[in-house]
Amino acid sequence: MQTQILATILALIHASRKHSELVNIHLFLSKRLSVFRIEGSTDEILVTREDPKDTASRYSHNHRDFGAYVTEFSWVRDEAFRVLNNEAGIGRTMLPELFGKNQEIIELEVEAKKACSESSPYVR
Repeated sequence: MQTQILATILALIHASRKHSELVNIHLFLSKRLSVFRIEGSTDEILVTREDPKDTASRYSHNHRDFGAYVTEFSWVRDEAFRVLNNEAGIGRTMLPELFGKNQEIIELEVEAKKACSESSPYVR
């Protein structure tokens, strides 16, 4: 799980570097445990579960449940640790700079870089 999270962070850093004029990234890590993962924008929310075989739901901004998921998303974000944002220079940031220069982070970064070149374990 740690490797996949760090691979996601590396992918975000790469996307920000490659498309800095098109991508606006804000990444938060939460200690809160949930069976759902909520990702979204002002236009739509995507709700998934950890099991890649489970269903995912997409709610557009005009769906009756959109506001409830935006509220939940906001509560989690407000309690979370802000890891990355474009204003902080995400394009120049790597994992040891984010999490400290220790051997565990360095080893996890190697594994995360490897995971970035592999297909997602969540693809069916």
